[in-house]
Amino acid sequence: MNTFDKLNTLLSVTEGEYYDNDYFLDAEIQIALLSEADLPLLLTAWQSQNTQWWDRFTQSSAHIQQPVLRSLLAGAITTRYKIKQILSLMTHLPAQADRSELSQSLVNYSAALWHAEPKLHLQIQLSTWSCGLSARLLEKLGFNSWKEAGL
Repeated sequence: MNTFDKLNTLLSVTEGEYYDNDYFLDAEIQIALLSEADLPLLLTAWQSQNTQWWDRFTQSSAHIQQPVLRSLLAGAITTRYKIKQILSLMTHLPAQADRSELSQSLVNYSAALWHAEPKLHLQIQLSTWSCGLSARLLEKLGFNSWKEAGL
């Protein structure tokens, strides 16, 4: 069984079994082992797996490899699925943003989300702040500070 299949099995069990057996610890190990070869399966799972599966994934992804995370985010932001999970995954990016295409795409995604989902303003601010994109998002939104933005 490959890494993704093991992870999928862990994340797909019932809630009681998941927490009673501490599968979240095993899921964290499997997520850390994911490689770029697993990306097609992850991106397919992005659309096919339910929110509970992805909530478990994001909660256990503290040690996800950066190339895997970056590729997953790049694929995920092209959809309007699982917005809260995308924002949670963004917090695992380095605190100092780079000038990559992904960073610019995340700023654009966050700005569009800011306008479309006012209830998520705080989560958007926290997610962009944690990965060093906060100042760029403020600039894109036309604000000088988060206070001016209403936060």
